[in-house]
Amino acid sequence: MNKTPAQNPESVRAGGALPTSSYRPALALAFLACFLSLLVVSSGWFEQLQLLMEVRVIVGIFIPVLAATAILYPSVLFRDRRPAFRMGTLIAFGFVLLILAFALLAAFGLLLVVFGIISPE
Repeated sequence: MNKTPAQNPESVRAGGALPTSSYRPALALAFLACFLSLLVVSSGWFEQLQLLMEVRVIVGIFIPVLAATAILYPSVLFRDRRPAFRMGTLIAFGFVLLILAFALLAAFGLLLVVFGIISPE
């Protein structure tokens, strides 16, 4: 009878950790990282840094994407693919998560304006 890695302690990897059985927790955590980075950027704290606008845009886009990629890498997502293809796909997933987080933030802001909680300036 074949056992899953969680049921078979002999299949523990060298690091002592069992392989992740699902990619969903990692995907949720990566989305949360992208969403929180957008909240930091939109809160005005990011504007206080004495950096060029181009540098702020690069940091505001690539740091969340790389953080999402680092969170998704240990998951089982695309593990059966070649390493270069897997890394490219995970980076693309990071960009998609950043775009989805931006869409959620924009929709929430639009709802706040529609219900009159905030007023557009």
